[in-house]
Amino acid sequence: MRKYSIIIASYNDAKNLADCLESLRATDCPREDFETIVVDNNSTDNTRDVVSRYPEVIYLTEDKNGRSFARNKGIRHAKGDILVFLDSDGRVTDGWLRRITEPFSDRGVGAVGGAIFPFEEGNLISQYLAVSLFLTYPRYGRKRYVRGYPSCNLAVRKRLVPQGFDTAVFNAYGGEDKDLCYQVLGLGYKIVFQPDAIIYHRHPTTLRGLVKSLIESSRGRGDFAKKYPFAPDVFLLNIHFPLLYGFVLIVSVFFRKSYVFILSLLPGLVYFLLNSIVSYKRSKRFGLSFFIKPVLDLISICAVYPSYHYFRTFGRQGRL
Repeated sequence: MRKYSIIIASYNDAKNLADCLESLRATDCPREDFETIVVDNNSTDNTRDVVSRYPEVIYLTEDKNGRSFARNKGIRHAKGDILVFLDSDGRVTDGWLRRITEPFSDRGVGAVGGAIFPFEEGNLISQYLAVSLFLTYPRYGRKRYVRGYPSCNLAVRKRLVPQGFDTAVFNAYGGEDKDLCYQVLGLGYKIVFQPDAIIYHRHPTTLRGLVKSLIESSRGRGDFAKKYPFAPDVFLLNIHFPLLYGFVLIVSVFFRKSYVFILSLLPGLVYFLLNSIVSYKRSKRFGLSFFIKPVLDLISICAVYPSYHYFRTFGRQGRL
């Protein structure tokens, strides 16, 4: 029996998928220990032709649109005890599979997330995403326990998630991976961040791409909030700090008292300063943490806060 099943959901991403599969060929894990499954989610490009160049890869199709549906198709066909999820636009590094599965030697570990680095290391938007206010998964530091992790580099014990991703709630981008992690935590197992299990992933490289990505992920945040209304991060998004704070600033301007405006700014400045200090401790990048991050965090708040409340209230269907 296979030990590990690598599952990749793909939609119209043939070029990146080829790079991903090529990187998996170079893994140092014995071939008999793992299988690779690609689930084509109604692609109209040459995804099938790309997969055909890799006879060791199992090719499946899923007619229902959505990453969760595609991954669940892979889960149903998986023979491994450990499910390892990748995105088609990811590329693994040497020793990745061995390192992301090593923590499972501890029977109390139910899932493991590996480090996610951008392809475009020199791009400021990509660098920011590693320390973003809204994408707070770890990237630097030591092995430690976390409460959730993105499924573009996530391994899970198959027996803990027999039903896979919750497609009744999550069929769009975002939220479904955190929900899977909550399933694992609910059974009393731990989730470990493994910094040595590194992949490279394609991040947005423009401000427009960043904002679009944050708005898209708000759909998943809205779905997650409906299922877990008392989760800590859901609680923080649900209370209207940005709206109230904006109101205070407007009132201070209305009274035309400069000292009132400065005093009202202080809580926000302290908040951003503390976030920058945490960012610097993790990344050791001064300019990124204290100059670029506060500006982009403010833009991110303006993108995420209204879109999250819109999707949480009205909902919306989506695909990969």
